[in-house]
Amino acid sequence: MQKKSCIFLSEEECKTITQYIFDTEKEVKLLGKDLYLDTAPDSLTGRFAVHNYLYTEVCGQILIPKIKNLFGKDLLVQCWANIFRKGEGILPHSHGSNFISGNIFLDGDESVGTFYGLEKVTNKKGELTFFNSEMIHHVEKNPFDKPRVSMAMDIYYMSNLTEDKIKKMKGQTNRFFHITK
Repeated sequence: MQKKSCIFLSEEECKTITQYIFDTEKEVKLLGKDLYLDTAPDSLTGRFAVHNYLYTEVCGQILIPKIKNLFGKDLLVQCWANIFRKGEGILPHSHGSNFISGNIFLDGDESVGTFYGLEKVTNKKGELTFFNSEMIHHVEKNPFDKPRVSMAMDIYYMSNLTEDKIKKMKGQTNRFFHITK
């Protein structure tokens, strides 16, 4: 799989999730230190290992049924938020191997776009782009006053994981959410 996109959220769902991300940003940042150095200091992105938005009522009720519908069941999913304020972006990176990565554009100027390899894709509100986790991707620095807000996900099919890996991942309860049958 290279890259696929689909409209995943309505305008209203984007507004609801975006507002929730802003409302809880400080609280999420208090859960642990910023573990990701390739974006702004003290980033929400860097809390990917200590908070999964699928555990929250607001985001979980909207996202979990849609993830099940698109990817099926018996998944482990990591889901975090990104806020890139003026002058902030994220350097080229990939997430690992043997799973699916994705991002949902929620708010901000759509022209900032996301790069997948060398291809710049203009963002659309509510659109989920998912791709092989090894694909290099990045977002250039946001030149606008309005923050760019998105959610990212890593989706692991349980059938592709060893029992030891499943046990280790399930032990990180704030990081991985198990979508069951």
